[in-house]
Amino acid sequence: MAKNNADRVRYQHRPLKDHDSTRILHLQPGGFADDIHVRLTEIRLSEKPSFEALSYVWGSPTPTDPISCHGEELLVTSNCIAAMRQLRHKYRTRVLWIDAICIDQNSKNERNHQVRLMGEIYSTAKRVIIWLGEWTTESDFLMSFMKNYYRIWKYLPALRKILLLNHIKKLHTAETCAEFEDSLSDPGSFNPICDRPWFSRKWTIQEYVLSSEAFFQCGGKVLQASQLFSAFQDIMKRNYSYFNRDTYISSSFAAYTNVFNGLRQAIQHGDRVNEFSLFQILDLARQQIATEPRDAVFALYGILQRINPDITPPDYSKSVEQIYTEVAKMVIQSEKSLHILETMGEDSIGSNLPSWVPQFDIAPAHGFKQGIGREEMNPSATGINSRVTFNFSHYDKSLSVRGRIIDKIQRTAATHVSMYEEHENVLSQHTPDFINYPAVQQDGGDQSEAWLQCISTPTTLQLPPLFEQSPSDSSFTVDENISEQASIQAKIAEKRESEYLAILNRISSDRKLLNLHQAIYLQCEGTRLLITTDGRLGKGLKNIQEGDAVALIAGVDIPMILRKDGGSYRSMGPAYIHGIMNGEMWPENEDDLIDIVLS
Repeated sequence: MAKNNADRVRYQHRPLKDHDSTRILHLQPGGFADDIHVRLTEIRLSEKPSFEALSYVWGSPTPTDPISCHGEELLVTSNCIAAMRQLRHKYRTRVLWIDAICIDQNSKNERNHQVRLMGEIYSTAKRVIIWLGEWTTESDFLMSFMKNYYRIWKYLPALRKILLLNHIKKLHTAETCAEFEDSLSDPGSFNPICDRPWFSRKWTIQEYVLSSEAFFQCGGKVLQASQLFSAFQDIMKRNYSYFNRDTYISSSFAAYTNVFNGLRQAIQHGDRVNEFSLFQILDLARQQIATEPRDAVFALYGILQRINPDITPPDYSKSVEQIYTEVAKMVIQSEKSLHILETMGEDSIGSNLPSWVPQFDIAPAHGFKQGIGREEMNPSATGINSRVTFNFSHYDKSLSVRGRIIDKIQRTAATHVSMYEEHENVLSQHTPDFINYPAVQQDGGDQSEAWLQCISTPTTLQLPPLFEQSPSDSSFTVDENISEQASIQAKIAEKRESEYLAILNRISSDRKLLNLHQAIYLQCEGTRLLITTDGRLGKGLKNIQEGDAVALIAGVDIPMILRKDGGSYRSMGPAYIHGIMNGEMWPENEDDLIDIVLS
């Protein structure tokens, strides 16, 4: 821009007139390196205007790069500038909706109003352009590879198998891609696309899910979103030898291929949207990131509104605690379910929220998350048809449920599982101590089986016998193989590949051992072993302590750990307690249950 900083006039947005009004920008034509000039016009969504919407990651939350808006200065982020340079036509205007420009970011009232319209904006747009960022040599290669792969897969079914294989071979050995000689066989071969920040952000979920048509753009390469996901899923399904069997895909990208893509199709079909619940959407999105904690809910408003029109509209004047509590209450009331209690994590417990309200902006980091909502992994400790009863009190801060207190924690392990390199310590030090603890043996059961089920539940794996009984006494010792397989991830983390491969080679012949290693980490992460006063072995979250109560709550499939707090209890999260997970302690007559107040 030609003027000096002191001479520039800062652009001021003019107030919007109607309830369904927004602004669209007219990106003026120009060369790639030219200054960027835009004009804003107000439109009404009810009039079905024609425009494209940009979905992108802001990057820095503070805009510092100037563009010209009606001849005046408007500051945007560098990533927004980069996207507009690629999207700008050379000889004609392009009409776009870009949140950072079309919304007055300095007006809280307008932000509230426009956030409520975001779902309609992205569903009205004729096309959503997903800006993944600047190009790299690797990203260009992958974008071209996936586009060609999809064309063969989609349009030449009769010759599909041989052509796809030839396409992979050609790309794998092409002289022009010499630097990618080993790229397709590398576990991170898809990272130049799959690890882009866009896939990990909360706002981008509804921007994709509600779009009528979506395209990924990375640098100058463009690929239809459905084509990328379809090609990727087919590659993983066919398991070509050119690709590493252990190809790493970020959980954020996997959420789109496995969940959000299906949600988009359900919404487009209309009648299938009821396949998803409010809580499913909120919980599935918890692994995605939002800078503003309120956006853990507000960024999904367009989707949530389609599932339940009564969802509370976005209001940034409310506190995070108020927003999360209102949403949790709506989930419980509308779905008549208390499964929300099973998803509590350490971050929820340590917050100012009521203990029955999840921290929606943080994904639970504990092993119980692996089985939540999966019937094949979750036998019900409260029977199959327990009656769900609940009431809210004390200005909706307390939740009253029905259940029974069945036990207390007598002892907990000194440490909890939180990192790969801690596994060996947990397994080799705490395990024998817990197995030999007299209280566990009082019912005459198999201690090794109880311990094994405890550390690997919830799972459907058929687990191998990893204990041997000493001929001299009745104690159990841990087979040395478990220490070997438990230290695999530590070797990976330390880049000690030679030691890792040596360990792997020794146990690779036993698939069950390898499966158990994975199960131990996934199911024990963030948990602590415990023993109850009645001698039951179990595990809970890392914050549990001696004296905490073990409770069964009607409508909650797994036991809960509760801590007395005056006349009520605070939830300390879910638990596994061996011997009661299949309803053994649930009364036949539910009239015997008591009221339990969670604060």
